[in-house]
Amino acid sequence: MKSSICFAFVAIVAALGLTTAAHGQWTVTNLHPSGPNASHSSQAQAAGGQQVGYVKPSVGRNRAAMWSGTASSYVDLHPNGALDSVAWGGGDGQQVGSVLSGVLGEGNHATLWTGSASSRVDLHPAGWASSIAVAARGGQQVGRGTFNATTFTAAILWKTLHIVQMANLM
Repeated sequence: MKSSICFAFVAIVAALGLTTAAHGQWTVTNLHPSGPNASHSSQAQAAGGQQVGYVKPSVGRNRAAMWSGTASSYVDLHPNGALDSVAWGGGDGQQVGSVLSGVLGEGNHATLWTGSASSRVDLHPAGWASSIAVAARGGQQVGRGTFNATTFTAAILWKTLHIVQMANLM
């Protein structure tokens, strides 16, 4: 009898909408760059020890970006001469994404950075139409690519531990 009374009470509370929502505590940090790095918009794509994403100047295309928890830590990862770049993920001191060079007929190129625009490594498989890298950890990067505009998308795994170690020595 006791259990049926408890069940009836729970059913009445639920029916009346008297349930309470769980409340958490959090902090918010605005990562949007200011000053000479001011942009029209910004977006973070992935988080961990560092945050990655892009900023978009008021005139222009996306520029791959990295932060270390504050707006003032903003690092522009955009390579010289590129039309567009986005950092999609990262881990273990690596940032990965895509770069659009602007060469006619060339798609996005999967890219690996290690903290600066000058550290860029082009991961794009030779002969493919486009590729992007979306996550990195332990000297491995994953993403996707297409052979040409009319074929399927394929999952890709890169292993670049040697490249990353060499970049860190420079």
